[in-house]
Amino acid sequence: MEEPAILKWDRVIHKGARTQDGQPVGYIAADDEHPVILASRFKEYNIPKLRVRAFDGSQVYKRQIPRFEKVF
Repeated sequence: MEEPAILKWDRVIHKGARTQDGQPVGYIAADDEHPVILASRFKEYNIPKLRVRAFDGSQVYKRQIPRFEKVF
């Protein structure tokens, strides 16, 4: 099984999130048990934690995802 890019999710709450190619997509709003909730200005999405590629201390980068699962 693949290791997650981030082990301490409480440290990335409210950090910005970007796509793999660096485009801003919102911020990390919450850490549920399995998915992380990514919020943008008008929408929230459940993103599986294994879809997160990296955290550089300021921004969270996600892998390419073909489709988000909309929460609200």
